[in-house]
Amino acid sequence: MKKDQYFNLEVNLLNDDNIACMMSEMNAAEALGIYVMLLLHLRTKDAYEASCKPVLLKAMARRYDVDEVAVERVLREFDLFELDEERQMFRSSYLDRVMKSLEEKRKMDIENGKKGGCPKKVAKSAETPVSKGRKPTENQKRREEESKEEESKGSVSVVNNNRSNIETPSLVSRLADEGNHGPLQPVLPWEKLVDQLSTFQSYMELA
Repeated sequence: MKKDQYFNLEVNLLNDDNIACMMSEMNAAEALGIYVMLLLHLRTKDAYEASCKPVLLKAMARRYDVDEVAVERVLREFDLFELDEERQMFRSSYLDRVMKSLEEKRKMDIENGKKGGCPKKVAKSAETPVSKGRKPTENQKRREEESKEEESKGSVSVVNNNRSNIETPSLVSRLADEGNHGPLQPVLPWEKLVDQLSTFQSYMELA
């Protein structure tokens, strides 16, 4: 027997007119017990349909120690079950209804299980107030200014480094001019000019 063989028993079951009529004409507790017994019997059958042959109803009454005539009355007199006299089968509209709802929920749970549970929400990328058309906050202004300052510092250092490299030839020329106040001299190779730098005081101070 499957572990999930159950059905929902609605709390307002006794408000049904047919059940109320049955309980008023028969022993209420015994009649209600037989009714639930028949529902449980149907629940274990395929398509929730079972045989209502007299021999089977007699065996069921003996098994649960109830009156066979009482079982026949609950089954046939109060419109609680649908009987197919030709096939000698019976079913319950109440059980069909609650089981349909239960099976639909079970199918939905199975589909969600195949997907790994309920579908996860896709996390949206964070949008800044500027991208939404709102004015930036003070914190955002301060962060932007700090980032601009860091960029400007980096650019200044690069410019200074480049400037020192660019100004080196002009420095050599200026230092060379300090020691050459006479007529123009022929241009010397750069190796000799470099050697002569050590003779200039200003270069040595810079070095």
